[in-house]
Amino acid sequence: YYGLANAATNDYRGYISSPDFQAGRTYRVLSPNDREQGAYFLIRNHGVLANELFSESQHRRNWNESTFQCYVAAKRIDRVIVERGYRKQFPTNEPRMLEDLVSRGDASITYGAPGELIVVYDVSPFRDTTPAASSVKACGI
Repeated sequence: YYGLANAATNDYRGYISSPDFQAGRTYRVLSPNDREQGAYFLIRNHGVLANELFSESQHRRNWNESTFQCYVAAKRIDRVIVERGYRKQFPTNEPRMLEDLVSRGDASITYGAPGELIVVYDVSPFRDTTPAASSVKACGI
């Protein structure tokens, strides 16, 4: 267990104090196992999590674009935060898909850069191009 052997750090301090962070926005947090501190700091500052606090609810998977778009719309996700440790521990296609959305202009990086401790993606333009499903289950997840 990471938390038993390591002190908590607030890698989100810079983001939470940035103009992009807004209380009430919905955040999808992609963190490695046993590293829920980032999600905790978002909650403490009135951010809304798209998934439950613990990493088991993150839906770590490879996505096709239409299912991901349905999921983001159904959960009303505004921002996706990718921690560097997530990329190392979970080689899913989601970080790459986010980068592809940015390159097409369907999303943007609002904080950080690929390879930094955290990268924040605004996925609302991508989310808003499709009607929201009634539930995540309707997305086939």
